[in-house]
Amino acid sequence: MISLINNERMLAGKGPVGFTNPVLYRHPEVLEDVVHGHNVGCYEGHGFRAAKGWDAATGLGSPDFQRLLDLYMSLP
Repeated sequence: MISLINNERMLAGKGPVGFTNPVLYRHPEVLEDVVHGHNVGCYEGHGFRAAKGWDAATGLGSPDFQRLLDLYMSLP
């Protein structure tokens, strides 16, 4: 997705997005928060549960490409 966004930005005369974390944390609305489910990761065999907002099981959530593209195209 980031490569596609970088391509659109290049076509519009803009630079690549660079490090994405600061923008994603400032704009969680471009992600679908996953609040149900769990991951049986390496946390002492207990795993992680999904929760509202950031969590170890699902991170920030699932990106919505169109919202992500619109956001990055609105940035300089």
